[in-house]
Amino acid sequence: MSRNIILLSVTVLLSVGTPLLAAETIQVPPSRNSSLEEGINQAYPDREQIEARRKQIRDRMRKKLQRADQNGDGSISRAEAERDLPGVARHFDQIDTDHDGVLSRAELHTAREKRRELREHRMKKNQ
Repeated sequence: MSRNIILLSVTVLLSVGTPLLAAETIQVPPSRNSSLEEGINQAYPDREQIEARRKQIRDRMRKKLQRADQNGDGSISRAEAERDLPGVARHFDQIDTDHDGVLSRAELHTAREKRRELREHRMKKNQ
């Protein structure tokens, strides 16, 4: 008899408890399922604005480089940099790592990444 009571109890729990658990799972918003996403959103509530601003900056720089590349060869010569990109011209020899007299996209990208890393290092040092 006690075995029948236990089986009946388990059956009742499964039939009543399972829909309750399912209902709780369905009520959780999909965006809350990712603890990483939740952490990012809490740490950076204005993340979308920041990303939009970064995109604007990248687009603006891309347009500047296109205007500076007067001959359309996909790279920036020293003369092009001096005429249209004075900040790049000041550091031309440092950016031109293969010393071919022109700055490729890869060289410009590498220089930008090094500059970003240096800026982040300075920020951490000053905290």
